[in-house]
Amino acid sequence: MIWVELDIGDRRFVLCHYPLVTWNGARAGAIQLFGHVHTRWRGARGQVNVGVDQWNFTPVSADQAELEAMLLSPSSLHEAAEGAGSVGD
Repeated sequence: MIWVELDIGDRRFVLCHYPLVTWNGARAGAIQLFGHVHTRWRGARGQVNVGVDQWNFTPVSADQAELEAMLLSPSSLHEAAEGAGSVGD
């Protein structure tokens, strides 16, 4: 799987076509940006679906992605992978 890590200001983004369960820097606040999902699923805390079908076919700014990442509900899969919970919590 290929991904890119990108720093914009003091924020780190991990870009991958697919949503990931965990990613490099997740514990340090890195935000994972993905596409691929062509449903209304926006993502989970720390990861954002930036597919154009989620955003009225317009690009998403780093600030928008960061805000969305903070507002989304956490993923139990991500929390379990990072040692902060278990699946089903």
